[in-house]
Amino acid sequence: MKKILFYLLAILIVSCKTSTKTPSGDLLVTTLNTVIQSDAVQTAQFSFADGCDSSTLNNMIFCDAAEVSGDITISTIDQGCVDAAKAIQDTENAAIDDTRKICKTGCEAVDWTCGGCCSDGCQDASDLAKEGTQAEYDASVELCGYLDIPIGSYLYQIETIKGVGALNVVSVTNPVVGEDSNVFSVDIAMNIPTEVLAHTYYDIVGIKGHIDLSTSGATAAATGSLTDVCGDGYYLQLDTLVITIPENIFDSNLLTEIAEELGIAVSDLTGGIVDLNALILSELNDVASTETMKAINSALSDIKIADSDCE
Repeated sequence: MKKILFYLLAILIVSCKTSTKTPSGDLLVTTLNTVIQSDAVQTAQFSFADGCDSSTLNNMIFCDAAEVSGDITISTIDQGCVDAAKAIQDTENAAIDDTRKICKTGCEAVDWTCGGCCSDGCQDASDLAKEGTQAEYDASVELCGYLDIPIGSYLYQIETIKGVGALNVVSVTNPVVGEDSNVFSVDIAMNIPTEVLAHTYYDIVGIKGHIDLSTSGATAAATGSLTDVCGDGYYLQLDTLVITIPENIFDSNLLTEIAEELGIAVSDLTGGIVDLNALILSELNDVASTETMKAINSALSDIKIADSDCE
């Protein structure tokens, strides 16, 4: 609280020099970063579920409130169809072999006169015929459908997310006046310059464990309203806050190890990872975003950024 009051005094000193000018985007950047790192915001508590331990911006505890599950299937060709095509080819090739043998038996009387030319002709005809049966087999297999075979299920539970407390405002657009001449809109760009860690429990077809999913590429975007309260001063409030993380923050090495242990392709496990990323985003932009914005706005409500330009 002392930090906010100290900053409020600094804002008032600056505003005395710019009392007839709408606060700039740069001034709002400083204001927001000071507020976000204040005790009022960093220690604000909220809960993701009834009975769950209290969370803060930098240490979110989910208990059983954030989980995603589903079936894992592998796609494989219809082996019955392939076997039927192979049986037809084998039958045709057996007939070709019988014909070649008869042909070569008939050639015994003449092969000595031409260096085996007759038997060679029988073999060439046989080879050509088998090329035909191979082409027929390949064409038949291409027409065989694929079957989705369930091999088990996956479960991911986000237990904690840490690091969002480092949320940092990078830029704020200069305020733009709206229909109400005393209300200005701003767009706010943020990032999280440090790692965000999602401590996650997984159960993939009976293979269980914990993993810390980390990303250093998280960003956020917000919109805000800067209001000139006549006779008092300019006050800022956030209207929206959306956090974005990279599309895939799962440990690919772990996923590869699990796939190898199960004897399947890594691609067969990616559906669950897509769901997990969507879940992390959903949780960050639901309760976490709402509560963070509430705490920031509560602190901002006590800060006059500049003197009013209207009576």
